[in-house]
Amino acid sequence: MLGWDIRVYRLPKAGYKPAEDIPKQALCIARWEADVEGKRWLENLVEQGKALGYFHGGYSDRYTARAADILPIVRSDPPFRKVYRPLEEFLATPPNTDWRGGFDAAAADACHPDEWLVIEVWDQS
Repeated sequence: MLGWDIRVYRLPKAGYKPAEDIPKQALCIARWEADVEGKRWLENLVEQGKALGYFHGGYSDRYTARAADILPIVRSDPPFRKVYRPLEEFLATPPNTDWRGGFDAAAADACHPDEWLVIEVWDQS
């Protein structure tokens, strides 16, 4: 499969400055598989000065951006997604089962607009 596995994390302590690490206690609030154009929206945010990019190369790429700039995009329709399911369904899916991701609306609602989130992007080629 060509594309990207995209994950959006909220850090354990709300961060009000850019972050690049993903601690074990981080909460995954969104995850989906995207087609080959799947990280273009993040690159556009970097060009607009609304996100920072780290660790490029696909294993994994990382970005960080404020919740106000990321969550409206992810909440409305994850960019370039293949299939989308509620996060509860994704979490209940046994390992090695075909799944395509989810979104935790309650966790997203708990984010402050100025809180920095980490976006991890894995190459699926």
